[in-house]
Amino acid sequence: MSESDSKLLIDGAADATRRRVLVVATAAGLATAAIALTPAVIRNRFKGPGTPDLAPAFNTLSWFMGTLFGHALSDQDVEELRGRLSYTVDQDPSRARAYVSVSRELDRLAHSFGSNSFAATDDARRTAIVLQIMQIDPASLRARLLAHLSPERYQRYRARLMLPALTWLYRHSGVPWRARGYTRWPGIPGSWREYLKPGNAYP
Repeated sequence: MSESDSKLLIDGAADATRRRVLVVATAAGLATAAIALTPAVIRNRFKGPGTPDLAPAFNTLSWFMGTLFGHALSDQDVEELRGRLSYTVDQDPSRARAYVSVSRELDRLAHSFGSNSFAATDDARRTAIVLQIMQIDPASLRARLLAHLSPERYQRYRARLMLPALTWLYRHSGVPWRARGYTRWPGIPGSWREYLKPGNAYP
């Protein structure tokens, strides 16, 4: 083989290597762009005109919090948690659509168990749904990548990210105190007439 032939082979191999590097770099760039843009695309699918109806979302999220702490909610509990959720929306209106989209995913999971909604299903199925959410590790790369595959996976991941805020809200409500048998918050004075009633209204 002549020197010129060897040079042509070397140049051809170098060109092929450069083309492969270019193809790989282009594919990596497209994948990165897809990962970066997909959440926005998914979020836009949940946007619509007007203000969403928050009452069903508040109801679903209230039962979600109760199930998270293993507590069967009374009507008073649900009413209080709904009011606290409403207050957080008053403080930060951007929470409204997050609450609606996450509650829809919870209801969708309940539908997969044959129930009309998360709030209407039984304790065992609600617990199974909560466990699905709790099994997500929000810090893992796998969980973040799976969240880009579908709107449902994205909302499930979003529900997991919402847990600390919902946990704080629940723990700072009167619901856990009532679950322990208190008639009101410990240390908060009530009506003086309570002292005239028989029994221990405030243990």
